[in-house]
Amino acid sequence: MYDYFVVGQGIAGSILGYLLHKAGQKIRIIDSGDKNASSVAGALINPITGKRLSKSWRADNFIPFAYTFYKKIEKEFNISVFRSLPLVRVFSSVGQANDWDSKLLDPAYLSYIWNKAFTPDLSIVDSSFGYAILKHAAYIDSALLMSAFSDYFKANDLLRHGVFDTIGLAEGSIPSFKNESARNIIFCDGWQIKNNPLFKGLPILPSKGDVFTLTIPNLHSFDYILSKGIFLLPLSGNKIRCGSTYRWDDFTQEPTRGGFEALEQKLKRILTRPYRILDHQAGIRPGVQDRRPILGRHPYIKNVYVFGGLGTKGYSLAPFFARQMFDFLIEGTPLEDAVNVKRFYNRLSRVSCG
Repeated sequence: MYDYFVVGQGIAGSILGYLLHKAGQKIRIIDSGDKNASSVAGALINPITGKRLSKSWRADNFIPFAYTFYKKIEKEFNISVFRSLPLVRVFSSVGQANDWDSKLLDPAYLSYIWNKAFTPDLSIVDSSFGYAILKHAAYIDSALLMSAFSDYFKANDLLRHGVFDTIGLAEGSIPSFKNESARNIIFCDGWQIKNNPLFKGLPILPSKGDVFTLTIPNLHSFDYILSKGIFLLPLSGNKIRCGSTYRWDDFTQEPTRGGFEALEQKLKRILTRPYRILDHQAGIRPGVQDRRPILGRHPYIKNVYVFGGLGTKGYSLAPFFARQMFDFLIEGTPLEDAVNVKRFYNRLSRVSCG
């Protein structure tokens, strides 16, 4: 008998499963084996976001926590996946430049303003409206990290591939999968929670995003993260990661021509130099109507839990909230109201999957 089934090996399920296993809990991770958004994400940690250049929600808590966690994972797994770089936010209008000027007087933003000597080469974009240089930004090699988690789980005989069937899962029942059973089950399966009859009332808003890997000929210096409507991240071998799009009309897992054209149109708007696209990938993000994660226990089935809804900031939020979910499960520590699934209890019915 396992203590927990963890359904989904995206970034949420991977970190929570890792924490539970390290704490001595007997777990089984169940994953469909399909490509998920976590493995193709740009995985950007960005303290200042949006057209109005606003500080990310709870950035002062989430970013230091994420830094510490990913550096620890690098050391334990003997991999290099975390890279902290200055982020250059190039303004698209006079209005954006003015918005930023007003924030320079706000103490809440001071710790994110780059104050070292650094002059980025912005020859690849139009920077006529100016730019800001930010610190405490980073990105994670998502494909390598997710592969490393998968290898870790396989080495410890924790991972099984397959689709968990909710049929028969009701109040008082014991979750079972391939002749194994568990006292509890945690659904960490990203946007697919939308299709789970136990949680069908949750306001999950999936959005499909596209990313490119590209090169820019004769670009000799690109040692920062560029943001101007889309992001560009420097990779090894003079390659660049570029994204992303937001589409709500296509939930296929594979990249499409429409997604390619949508992202290339954005790319053409900002780049002033020729480029060559090497690769195109796509994934579906698990957003939530109120833009906050969803953590906690099902209102009627007491051994069923959910951890997801991390949306576009999954790699920023996952370490912090995986720890909060862990503390809730193991120590009984209350969850924050802002992320507790209780805020949606009125949407969830006493459904039986039998």
